[in-house]
Amino acid sequence: MKKNIFVLFICLSIFAFALLTACVTDDKNVAPEMIAEPISQPEPAPQPQPVNKAEALVHLEQGRAFLRDGKNDDAISEFNQALAIDKDLADGYFFRGIAYYDNGAIDQAISDWNDTLYIQSNYVEALNNRGVAYRNQGNLDKAIEDYSSALSIKPDYPIALNNRGIAYDYKEDYDNAIADWEEVLKLEPNHASAKSSIERVRQLQ
Repeated sequence: MKKNIFVLFICLSIFAFALLTACVTDDKNVAPEMIAEPISQPEPAPQPQPVNKAEALVHLEQGRAFLRDGKNDDAISEFNQALAIDKDLADGYFFRGIAYYDNGAIDQAISDWNDTLYIQSNYVEALNNRGVAYRNQGNLDKAIEDYSSALSIKPDYPIALNNRGIAYDYKEDYDNAIADWEEVLKLEPNHASAKSSIERVRQLQ
């Protein structure tokens, strides 16, 4: 009897060892589970919206039409919409500056022409217009500087030449004023303002 119990014990021990060995072997043969995707996905970076330049130009042209009709507030509204679409639209700032200027908002006009020139530094009309605004604020030196900058880009620009002559006239620098107006007449012989200004100043000398 004791012999039978001992044999049974030996068999159970062998069976248990074989089962344990099989489990370890199976664990080693199972590939570890791979995570194909991170558990938490990061939020994607916002993509910039494409600029609809065609839509911006529609608002720009509508604003210019309002500007020609003297509807400055409506023009400003259209230019605002154009610039909301395309913040780098130099013409939007330029023409909005004209509308502000016509409304008497000189500082806002100058700010818009500053932005125009930041985007497009050779925008001679913006230089000329800012010069006019500075002159009307009594800042003749800045006005002359802007006219001169415009003329360095476009020497045959009679509007800037005439305006610089006017600024020199305000400073009582009559020689330079006459010199500018004479250059205007070379470009436009029938320029009435330049002719009359030369005649008036020569009577003062």
